[in-house]
Amino acid sequence: MVQELKKEAQNLSVLFVEDDPSFLNIVKEMLERFFGRVETAMDGEEGLKKYRELAPFDIVITDITMPRMDGLTMSENIKSDKPSQHILAVSAHSDADKLIKAIDIGIDSFLLKPVDSMVFLNRLLKISKSVNGDKVKDREKELEKLLLTQSKMAAMGEMISIISHQLKQPLNAMNILSSNIEDRVTELLGKPLDEEISKNTKLINQQVSFMATTIDAFADFLKPSKVSKLFSLKSSVTDVLTILSARLKSKRVSAIENIDESISVHGYPKEFNQAILNIISNAVDAFGENQDNKKIEISASVEDSRVTLTIEDNAGGICNEILFRLFEPYITSKGDGGTGLGLHITKKIIEEHFDGEVKVENTEHGAKFIIELKGA
Repeated sequence: MVQELKKEAQNLSVLFVEDDPSFLNIVKEMLERFFGRVETAMDGEEGLKKYRELAPFDIVITDITMPRMDGLTMSENIKSDKPSQHILAVSAHSDADKLIKAIDIGIDSFLLKPVDSMVFLNRLLKISKSVNGDKVKDREKELEKLLLTQSKMAAMGEMISIISHQLKQPLNAMNILSSNIEDRVTELLGKPLDEEISKNTKLINQQVSFMATTIDAFADFLKPSKVSKLFSLKSSVTDVLTILSARLKSKRVSAIENIDESISVHGYPKEFNQAILNIISNAVDAFGENQDNKKIEISASVEDSRVTLTIEDNAGGICNEILFRLFEPYITSKGDGGTGLGLHITKKIIEEHFDGEVKVENTEHGAKFIIELKGA
């Protein structure tokens, strides 16, 4: 059983909350023989604080009777934050009311002190197996949803390519006709066009060119990258802002990009575009309708062959309860309006396709995403 627990628990994390210092140290030392990460707290208040600051934890082990905040109150708060959290409660008293409350809260397991070490380890083994089983199921669900998303994106790319082909001919014709009208009117009048008419003619040509460019950008954006290659960071951000230009305009959000053209990274550009599209799109959604001076600032720097891209908004920030879990699947600040998968997919793309890291923090005025990548 010991070897099996070592195998099951080696990649798992535990938060152990106990107000008896000697018992806490003994159990902590034992837990560290099996689990990859072990954190401790002396009461429920400290435990809840550590849970929220240092999460995620795979297993929480807690005493019931403690000062300041007892184990049941702490567990109730944890279950409110994360209903699926695995919790093992330990108590020196066989109190039926407390046991019933523990069951109502959703605590997985309950042990009485003095704790038999073999029973304790066996219980931890069962919980560890359950945690790992849940992780496998979650990974399968994530993969299924990711494949479905990629399939939809590919289908949309094909559809937009067809639409692009159909629209390019009339758009080109409109451009030519506009120029022909300008030339013909000038010829008939025998003098240059009125300044206002000439200005409007140029605007028509500009709008037609913009429509053609935008259609190409959409079609290209939705095609998955076939190979890893060197690409311009500035170009990627520009492509994303082009895709989001209509939303930015309708929401009255200014996107300020400050990236040197020389900064390049190696990887899959379309997947990278999808990753930063998720972040910028979420920032746009975070702004209130009546908010003034809405701003998203995007900048990049290079240090020791590492590229750091920052995306910062002034939308007010992310609530602390969600902030530390923002990249977990199904966690969203949009209520029913969000799936909770966008930023999780962003994290997977940055970590798995770019060997990078993505973090988020609140600033004085909003949220700031920091993406670190390998430079060219």
